[in-house]
Amino acid sequence: MGAAKDAPAGFLQPPTLLQPEKRVQWCPAFGISLTCSKTVNTKYYLICCAIVMIVLLRIGIGWHFLYEGIHKFDPASDFSAEGFLGLAKGPTAELYYWTLPDIDGVQRLQRGVVEDENGRERKTFIAYETAWKEYFKRYLATYFSSVSEEDAAAIADMNMAKLGEWLKQKELLSEEDAENVVRMNVAQRSEWIRARDGSDEVLNEAKAIVGAKTIFERYIGSLRADADEEDEIDAFKASRERFLQYRSTIRNNASFEQERRWRMMMSYRAEAAYWTARFDRLSDALQSDLGRLIDPQLAGRGGQIVTAPERELFPPNPFIQMEVPEIPVIRIPYLNADVSIQSRMDVMNWGVTFALTAIGLCLVLGFCTRLACLAGAAFLVNVVLTTYPVPGVYPAIPSVIGNFMFVSKDMIELIALLVLALVPAGRWGGLDYFLWNYGGKQFVGLFYRCPCAKGEPQ
Repeated sequence: MGAAKDAPAGFLQPPTLLQPEKRVQWCPAFGISLTCSKTVNTKYYLICCAIVMIVLLRIGIGWHFLYEGIHKFDPASDFSAEGFLGLAKGPTAELYYWTLPDIDGVQRLQRGVVEDENGRERKTFIAYETAWKEYFKRYLATYFSSVSEEDAAAIADMNMAKLGEWLKQKELLSEEDAENVVRMNVAQRSEWIRARDGSDEVLNEAKAIVGAKTIFERYIGSLRADADEEDEIDAFKASRERFLQYRSTIRNNASFEQERRWRMMMSYRAEAAYWTARFDRLSDALQSDLGRLIDPQLAGRGGQIVTAPERELFPPNPFIQMEVPEIPVIRIPYLNADVSIQSRMDVMNWGVTFALTAIGLCLVLGFCTRLACLAGAAFLVNVVLTTYPVPGVYPAIPSVIGNFMFVSKDMIELIALLVLALVPAGRWGGLDYFLWNYGGKQFVGLFYRCPCAKGEPQ
């Protein structure tokens, strides 16, 4: 009882600290030193509970990210970041709209005048015709050994008479066959193309080239015919311009005015989507018919890349200007998913999918935990700014999700990730324990000396 006599007046020392009888144990699973006693030591009990809860928090948030990423691999989920970013609100909304290539479809619906194969001026949708020609050039250079990239560019702008001359010069067709190709109508030419000779590979390639050019001319003609007649598109664009001018001058942020502007913006997007979807279906049909000409298994391909010019509201968008990487279809058997990059939105969608999966896996395993926490926090910052849980901003977050004022569920998860980034959560029940003690600690010691670099377990 000597220890109790030495205590200050009014201080009641806990009985658990009177005779501790301590011994030190090393816990390799959590990477910590535990001081045990026959009677529970409150201090270390609380530390152990805190560590266990931090590990559970890390695994729980990691599982959330991991499942979100894995679910997006499922083709049935039809995931696209365009829908989420396109509904952004608040002061940063225009910034997220800027990341989406031509979200309002105006650039793709821009009409212009071009000169056709016979030297006549025709109206067309510039973005679509340009993209189709680029695809057709790649198609010819890829599937036909006798066609170089220079030849493919020339064939795309030839009429059928010039194509016949080119085939004759390349000795792919005889003079008589070349003249017949020019005189034939579309039905006769199609019948001639289908009648292939299995023993004459040169003639078969010439027929395939003529068939591809016939298909391409048919679709280009359909696109130009639509451009000649679609005055409704001009009316839609003029109405949208008046709305943008009105929105830029109005300063009324009353709730009814916010709702009115939002509904008008959505209606213009829906109308633009109607027109662009129509021409996108033509793009898919063009690819399908050209693919069927080479191999029936190639029929049904879609996803024509349509490049839209950068928007003028912000500086040039590097995402829109970037070259889309040529990534073939990669099969992921365990997830029943096909990874294929065909457009810039595919780059964004697969980037989000792989990032969420990697962040979640690192958090669950406790590997590079601090980097994973910071990456997850950066992602959630964008989610919070997109949903913008501030009262009085239209549209409000649906009440079925919850009612928020500044602090949403995503904000809470963001704060939790920042807390995990401040503590060595991955060294407790994670792979970071081995990463730190078998290399990381020594690497840190090369730059500065600290107690954790001397070999003591931390």
